[in-house]
Amino acid sequence: MNHFIFSHISNIITDEDEGPEYLEGRTAYKLHRVRERNHQVIKKAKLRFLKRNNGQLFCEACNFDFTKLFVERGTDFIEVHHKRLVSYMKEGEKTKVEDISMPLVI
Repeated sequence: MNHFIFSHISNIITDEDEGPEYLEGRTAYKLHRVRERNHQVIKKAKLRFLKRNNGQLFCEACNFDFTKLFVERGTDFIEVHHKRLVSYMKEGEKTKVEDISMPLVI
């Protein structure tokens, strides 16, 4: 796809379009706060869901199953969500496997 796009764009670009060089690659440091998630609860929630649904992961809202569309690449793929937003949790709060849902997010 990129080859197609760039081969067609190169016909449009003229020598006039080539101008000065631009400085890039500056090292920058950023400080930000993140909420850490425990990946073990996600793994266990997926296993629990698989056991309850004959080994299939699918969206609980619309029943979309990635394996039906993407075959092997869709196996065991789903985005999970906390029913209570992690951003609202205080440090030290705990999540149970039952607090995780399997909605489709694209």
